Amino acid sequence: MVKLFSVIAVVITAILVIFPTPLAKLLQAPEEALEQTALYIRICGCGMIFITAYNAISGIFRGIGNSITPFIFVLIACCINIVLDLVFVAVLHMDAAGAALATIIAQACSVVFSLIYVKKKKLPFPVTKKGFSQKGSVKNIITVGAPIALQDFLVSISFLIITAIVNKLGVTQSASIGIAEKLFVFLSIVPMSFLSALSAFVAQNAGHGNLKRAKQSLFCASAVSLTFGIIMFLITFFAGDMLAKIFTQDSAVIASTAEYFKSCSFEYIIIAVSFCMLGYFNGLKKTTFVMVQGILTAFLVRIPLSYYFSSLENTNMMFIGIAVPASAAVSLILCIIYYFIINRKSKEKTAPFDSEEEIAQNTQQA
Repeated sequence: MVKLFSVIAVVITAILVIFPTPLAKLLQAPEEALEQTALYIRICGCGMIFITAYNAISGIFRGIGNSITPFIFVLIACCINIVLDLVFVAVLHMDAAGAALATIIAQACSVVFSLIYVKKKKLPFPVTKKGFSQKGSVKNIITVGAPIALQDFLVSISFLIITAIVNKLGVTQSASIGIAEKLFVFLSIVPMSFLSALSAFVAQNAGHGNLKRAKQSLFCASAVSLTFGIIMFLITFFAGDMLAKIFTQDSAVIASTAEYFKSCSFEYIIIAVSFCMLGYFNGLKKTTFVMVQGILTAFLVRIPLSYYFSSLENTNMMFIGIAVPASAAVSLILCIIYYFIINRKSKEKTAPFDSEEEIAQNTQQA
């Protein structure tokens, strides 16, 4: 993992540091914001090694069943980020550069704390120099993780395309999309956390042959996640303007953000279940499906609908926002269909061996 992620971090860093302005233009950033956008991209690129390292270390902790430690470190990083944002942006007036510096310094601190923790507490497996020469380990990681990584990459690209589409409408609309995306990271934290947690939990149980417990975890997580999803929907639908005021006092941007939330807020109900199902599929190593559904919903639903609604005469942010829950709904439908497909296949494989006597014996042993 260290070898693989180091190469990835170096490549991404080089791209972001060398080509910030072309990337900003590719996003069709407004001309008045182009210089600040390029500066933000370049500084964040310099800190990409810390962002990559933190996510890699967090993956190790979750893989061994320790989700508390990454939470503590990200909590510390968030507190540092908030404080530095206030210092760099509000006090020193460093604008986008200050926000970028605050982000990478916070991530660097979380990596340092993680490494100190690993050194003191030790991992439940040896970390030696010989481990760096293991044959086939990188290939195994790529085999399972490449579909997920490709999906995340292409979905991120799709969001950049949508941002570019909205940027054409003006600075106000661009700002409202930026606010909505920032809020999404916070408001969707529960389903995103269950996606990550279920990936590890289901894999552990599936590896132990306990598929029944893996399924139960999916249903339990979906119920809890859906509860939070409904709450997030109500907040964004009825109080979108209040959320926007956290980031700006511009009345036009606040109104535009609230209008966008009137349609895209339905996404929070849908992803509450679909994200849990994606985590379940990841745990079963069905990562190819996860990749395919992500690409289909992004490039065949979200982007075309965003472009279509943005090109309508007298369009508004509410119309553009319809693309968000529409793509999420398609993703959920695909997940439900695929769940029944793999569930039926598993029953067909086990049916010939599950006689009444064997079932009774297994039940008694359980």
